[in-house]
Amino acid sequence: MLRIALGSVLALGLAGCAGFDMSPRPAQVSLTQDQLVVTLSDASRCEMARPEGAAWSGQLQGCSLNWPYTVELDTRSNILRRLVEAIFQPANGLVTLNALGTVTIVDPSDGTEFVFVSPPQTD
Repeated sequence: MLRIALGSVLALGLAGCAGFDMSPRPAQVSLTQDQLVVTLSDASRCEMARPEGAAWSGQLQGCSLNWPYTVELDTRSNILRRLVEAIFQPANGLVTLNALGTVTIVDPSDGTEFVFVSPPQTD
């Protein structure tokens, strides 16, 4: 009788786990003026260079997801940010600041949107 009960519990547990989708999801982004890096929940990374032209959108590349994304850069600036950029600009690419903007990644299977703000908000 105990074996049947334990077997039933094990079978229900495995059935419950099968219902969870363990495929990777976008977890965070890093956005500069020229590059978008998306880190997935399985720690893999997708790196996309900014395309020529005004619109910055496409499909995730270099990782297991081929989902569409869009980047909306915030062109507003303030005097302190411009000062920091002017100081670090001559560093020959050794120092890069996060761009101000919003990245939206869409799961094509169900339309779920993953929205990230750059630079990330700190708590």
